[in-house]
Amino acid sequence: MVIMYTTTHKINEFVLTIIYFFIAEERKKCQKNYKRLSKLALGLLRDLCTKTIEFVKNTLTSESFINTHRKSPADFTRKRSLPFYTTVVFLMNQLRSSLQNEMDIFFKQLNKTDIPERKVTASALCQARQKLKHQAFIELNHSVSQHFYQHYSYKTWHGFRLLAFDGSTVRVPRSDDCWEYFGKSVPLSWDTSPLARISQCFDVLNHITLDARIESLSVGERELALAHCDSIGTGDLVLLDRGYPAFWLFSLILKKHAHICARVSAIKWPLQNNFSLPDSENRLLNFPQVFIHKNHVRNRSFLPHQ
Repeated sequence: MVIMYTTTHKINEFVLTIIYFFIAEERKKCQKNYKRLSKLALGLLRDLCTKTIEFVKNTLTSESFINTHRKSPADFTRKRSLPFYTTVVFLMNQLRSSLQNEMDIFFKQLNKTDIPERKVTASALCQARQKLKHQAFIELNHSVSQHFYQHYSYKTWHGFRLLAFDGSTVRVPRSDDCWEYFGKSVPLSWDTSPLARISQCFDVLNHITLDARIESLSVGERELALAHCDSIGTGDLVLLDRGYPAFWLFSLILKKHAHICARVSAIKWPLQNNFSLPDSENRLLNFPQVFIHKNHVRNRSFLPHQ
């Protein structure tokens, strides 16, 4: 019995050794394949990023884009340290320190020097910024977004692109121009800054802002949502919070061949109370046809003038 046990034990040990050997060999193969795939993925990502950067560069340096978004035909014509595309790229950076310090670091990276150098003053940047129309950033964002959806494989949910409309308020700098454009909020105190309303159409799966707006506080969220509807289309599922639902907005979104998922108020939309029934886990409700004044909808570019 002792001999048999010893023999069996050695056989088991031998088998385990062989299994561990094959596992180790397979692990090495997997590690090699993983390294190859990682290099391949990084190469593909690098190519995609290069194409996107080239697209942005070609857009910012095109004569048509520059001519459209400079305030005067004489602006950005001379060879200066702050041409059109350099000004736009710098303004797109997230500034974390003083303006002059950020500019020194920016030109250090741009000129590939070891230490920051003062090529441009903050005053020169302010002058260049005055020559630039803000619509340049809006068109650039729309162009880059379209480029992404046309050239990349993007995430969807059950085949839908999930687009959320959401708004908020934000304080803007205290200046006469801001007071005049955005208005004054109530109550008004000595340290109050102008309050603006902001809104965006956001792709929640791919983390891309398709459209963004900033307006006076007197402009409602639904009116800003109207502007976002230019960015939606077939295959989109629009997500709306409780303050957005309105028959005219639903009609406009459906006209764009998009779908709607909205959070509604039980008080303002009593028909949805039918969902509270025991067997209403899945229920189809037909909303009664309501009368919408043509002028009310026509003002929102929904119905053509007759």
